[in-house]
Amino acid sequence: MQKVLAIQRASRLPSAPQWSPVVSARQALLSLYIGSYSKSFDSLPSFLEESSARHLQVSVDAVGLAFMAFKLNRRDLIHLANQRYVAALRSLGMAMQSLTQATSNAANHSLKDATLQSALLLDLYEKIAYQHYQSSEPQGLLLSHIHGALSLVQSRPRGEFSNSMIQQLAAQSVHTCVISCSTANIPVPEAVVRLYHDLSRRICSTRWFMQGLVIRIVDLNADMRGGRTNPSNVLKRARDLYNGFSGIEGSVPRISRPRRRDTCETLAFNGYYDVYQTPKNIQLFNLCRCERLDLALIIQKFEPSAEITENIAQATEAICASVPGLMLPAARPHNTLPLSPLQILECSAVLPALVAAARYTQDPAMQDWILRTLTHMANHGIQLAQKVANIIMFEPHLCQWDVFQLVGSYAILTL
Repeated sequence: MQKVLAIQRASRLPSAPQWSPVVSARQALLSLYIGSYSKSFDSLPSFLEESSARHLQVSVDAVGLAFMAFKLNRRDLIHLANQRYVAALRSLGMAMQSLTQATSNAANHSLKDATLQSALLLDLYEKIAYQHYQSSEPQGLLLSHIHGALSLVQSRPRGEFSNSMIQQLAAQSVHTCVISCSTANIPVPEAVVRLYHDLSRRICSTRWFMQGLVIRIVDLNADMRGGRTNPSNVLKRARDLYNGFSGIEGSVPRISRPRRRDTCETLAFNGYYDVYQTPKNIQLFNLCRCERLDLALIIQKFEPSAEITENIAQATEAICASVPGLMLPAARPHNTLPLSPLQILECSAVLPALVAAARYTQDPAMQDWILRTLTHMANHGIQLAQKVANIIMFEPHLCQWDVFQLVGSYAILTL
């Protein structure tokens, strides 16, 4: 009951006249995004309680404003968000200089922790605002904050990783870098791979295991582009990775697996949709499906089979079945029309998977349904949905990972 009430509270935002835009945005970030949606910044509230560092406070303000502007359709806040972002950059630069002037180890560690958190927040800002900056910022600049965060992590003695707070920040730095490199189609730095293996001695989770698979996919794609491997090696590696993602799906406890529900709603493809225990489970399954679809294409290129063709069809159908439950009022107690802020976040997260389904399906009826669903989303508060529909129709060279960047990269994930 408490969980249901928390979700209902999170689906609503405080009315705008109560606070200034900055305070409202901070509240939305901490209560809706961090408190109810994403688990990536769980440590931030305690950091804010313990640290008065200006760069951390301004960074939170910048991210909160970007979150409101780009995720909750408050485009009037874009200019203010950019102002706070610039202020946060300056403040963080001063903090980096202060690291060399700290008078004690305790002070130095406290500064490093807060500075690392700020660097991760500013990377989050750029992911959320990617749609606004994508045409003007070189890819290297869009990765600058995560490189700064990683340098701070790598400067820490490995023994400090036993501290749960440091471990969480280090893991988030690796996660951010791996996802960023993967979607940008650039190699994961060797130092990050080493850091991943160092942390693997202490971290055991599904998300962490997925990171290792993604690192291997990035390596495979780099080797294929560079002509550094032969077809048999490519096929073996692709099959191993495909089985790895299939294994993740198979390891999910039965209670957390999707349950089919029949319906006459036109918003459901083929007369049914799947009900998931949490949005996190939807994203876990759909990420695995998207990766498997890419790997299936590689396998099909070198060793065509009816089995792979059927697997592709099943994955695209499962993606489509994962969507209606986020919107249909009868599917969940807190579903509403127009969509609530929480639903907007959840639906934004399935946009890349819908692109993958449209790209890989051989069924014209599925493609038509996907376009109708995107139009429905656009009409109910998800502004990027229409842009995604246009990508499917007019820019077939763009894939699900391009759209993943467009909608915010890891910023849209609950994992």
